[in-house]
Amino acid sequence: MSQDLMVLAQQFSEEDKAILAAIEQRLVFQVFDSQAALALGALLVEEAVAFGEEPAIRMERLSDGAAIFQYIGNSGGERNIGFAQRKMAAVRATGFSSLYSLALLADNPQLLDLESTLPVAGAFPIRVAGEMVAILGISGLHHGNDHRLLMVALSKYLGVDLPEYEGLII
Repeated sequence: MSQDLMVLAQQFSEEDKAILAAIEQRLVFQVFDSQAALALGALLVEEAVAFGEEPAIRMERLSDGAAIFQYIGNSGGERNIGFAQRKMAAVRATGFSSLYSLALLADNPQLLDLESTLPVAGAFPIRVAGEMVAILGISGLHHGNDHRLLMVALSKYLGVDLPEYEGLII
């Protein structure tokens, strides 16, 4: 698996990396607390219906590691939460989304412990005033829809337009 991820990491262009970085710079919250997590979580669940899938969604507050939102769709299970947590571990280790973390592996193969993290689409840092305060993870969607769902819901919640990313999504 780790060798496969390294091969995938090589497929990101410099333009892909720049767009992923620009997306992260735009998705900054004014405030993020438990009530915001609940509202964002509800929006994620609502938007997931449009994808016709039922993800597992988890948000953790960094100050104490508490889960401030968790949802498992009827077709999901604890296994999906495990995948979301491994994606979130990639965010915790790098400070960047799990997909961008994968892109960065090409330039720095030692960036992540690939046994304990899963740098694929589906986890995103929650930043307030430049500081990462929480991590959002999703698992259980197919064909890159973990990333697409995150982008749709976060941009809608924050009321921002995002640059269009057409690069590799895994």
